[in-house]
Amino acid sequence: MVKGFKGRFIIILLVTVLSVLIILPTFAEKTLKLTVVSGEMDRAKKELASRFSEDSYTFDYEGNNTIYMKGYSLTHAVMNEVKMLFDYVEEAEFETHWAEKYLLASKIKLGLDLQGGMNLVIQADYKKMEEKIGRPLNEEDKKRITAQAIEKINSRINMFGVSESVVRPKGTEAIELQLPGVSDPQTVKNTIGNTGQVEYRIVDDEWTEKVNNYHKANNIKLPNDRFKLRDIATEIAVATGLPENFQIFYQYERNPDDGKLYPSYPMVLSKTVSMSGDDIKRANVTQDQFQKPAVSFELTTKGAEKFAKVTGENVNKRMAIVIDEQVRSAPNINERIVSSSAQITGNFTYEESEILASIIEEGALPVELMFVEERTVGPSLGQDSITAGFKAIIIGLAGVMIFMIIYYKFSGLLANLCLILNMLFLMAIFSWIKATLTLPGIAGLILTVGMSVDANVIIYERIKEEVKNGKSPRVAVANGFGRAFWTIFDANLTTLIAAFILSQVGTGPIKGFAVTLAFGIVCSMFASLYVSRFIFELITAKTSIKKLSI
Repeated sequence: MVKGFKGRFIIILLVTVLSVLIILPTFAEKTLKLTVVSGEMDRAKKELASRFSEDSYTFDYEGNNTIYMKGYSLTHAVMNEVKMLFDYVEEAEFETHWAEKYLLASKIKLGLDLQGGMNLVIQADYKKMEEKIGRPLNEEDKKRITAQAIEKINSRINMFGVSESVVRPKGTEAIELQLPGVSDPQTVKNTIGNTGQVEYRIVDDEWTEKVNNYHKANNIKLPNDRFKLRDIATEIAVATGLPENFQIFYQYERNPDDGKLYPSYPMVLSKTVSMSGDDIKRANVTQDQFQKPAVSFELTTKGAEKFAKVTGENVNKRMAIVIDEQVRSAPNINERIVSSSAQITGNFTYEESEILASIIEEGALPVELMFVEERTVGPSLGQDSITAGFKAIIIGLAGVMIFMIIYYKFSGLLANLCLILNMLFLMAIFSWIKATLTLPGIAGLILTVGMSVDANVIIYERIKEEVKNGKSPRVAVANGFGRAFWTIFDANLTTLIAAFILSQVGTGPIKGFAVTLAFGIVCSMFASLYVSRFIFELITAKTSIKKLSI
């Protein structure tokens, strides 16, 4: 290695090797681990193999209840399909690739337009809300109602066990919902659109402890599927001899990584509903006597009577707040409360207090939803888009590479090497930031293929001018890269500014295109101005070279 080049070579080598390792989870064979209900293994073997026989998947079996489904084209949409079609599959989860564990890499996810599924745009029914409260809604009201609607939707889509679902605001009043792999749109609409049922029930701590011990003793895993969870609760109630006047529910807690709710542990509640959501007028975040975050709520006249009775009869017991069969909180009753307002205190953070207030408010003012836009994408259409998109990338890549070799000879070959590295670096960034690849994203990749050699063209033309002026190869390369730098930098900077603006003000497809374009420009500049220059300078450092193949 020529003196002075060793450091740059190590940087390029490390970046290249790291990029290859990071994209392994996306392109390596994937393994989906399926846990099957006891006694259903033979049926599972037959039906799963029959359903996916034409999709290049293989199956390995372990014990009496575990199946490993393997394939390069396995996606979360396939996993969702398995969970929804086969009721004997208790759990389905991808095995973690070692690069995901040690390098924080992840599989590049495909957007709804590529893997199929359902896209809904939803809006709260503000007219009905105004009728209930008897006044026009202001912007603050609409913001709060939209937040409640998002909370409701998030809690309900868990019942479908859909991975990679997206729930996000669209503008100031609408909500966009994406459910990859969902094949029954009407069931989804019926489930999400119904007004939530909010109940307040007393917790029986003695039976809760017994049921928890049963869970631990039998190592029971909790599926993120409400129907399967309900079946598990019924089986445990029989096994533990739970009295008829009690019922097993599950406390749900939010995962900080994806913001979704998951069942955490069982809780035994009285079947008697002490209060309902209609008994509470409103709730908001306040402070307790020690200036710590708390939640205050105001009751209706009828609700105050119920509350006085239930708090008087259950001092030092917990009252669970249950929404759509999910226990969301269980504050302790410290004393009998006879006023029309009350406060829930505890070791809350402000964010936790806001969430709890939102939960109570959701029950107090049920949000009814309207579907203003619906779009369903079939998996075959998505696959056609993937095939067409990558065919375009390959054809575009081949066309550019052939042109560069014909026109710039050996230097064109180096430009092609940088083009390949550019695509490698870009895919690695996508994997690292957990990006979702959409159809517009593929368009951004195709555009990047064309733009990535643009810098090389500018540099090569500068070098050719220097050669024509009689400069040696080494001086021509140094001057060519030096004089082309600011031209390339300025041109890419203006494109980056446009991409940044698009990513900030755009939504959905526009944002996906902008993000892909921006990262493509950054990778292109690194490949052409750093990697390409390193190779040229390394070659021309040998004084024996009298002429450049350019």
